[in-house]
Amino acid sequence: MCFKYLLCIQCPQWLVFDNMVARRNIGLIVLAVLIGAVIGSVLAHFLGGLFPTGPVKDFFFKPLQIGIPTLAINLGFLTLNFGFTLAITTFTVIIVILALYLLHRL
Repeated sequence: MCFKYLLCIQCPQWLVFDNMVARRNIGLIVLAVLIGAVIGSVLAHFLGGLFPTGPVKDFFFKPLQIGIPTLAINLGFLTLNFGFTLAITTFTVIIVILALYLLHRL
């Protein structure tokens, strides 16, 4: 019986490995990513104020804006606004990876 081997001689599958999705519910993984992203963003905001201006602060705490800019549609009696933006920092990515690792270990 194989558990964590990438290549198994006894099993017909070529790729047999310990898959986190098979052991955990996908909703729990999404929740861990969202919680890690929120905690990472809050920590990046507060810790970014402690570092002096320079390349280290820019690398870890300057957000990369990804998304769709705001689009306003004015219909006269109704104004609709659409937009979606993610602000991702390196520190947030590190915290999300740490959250997924902790979920995997538990």
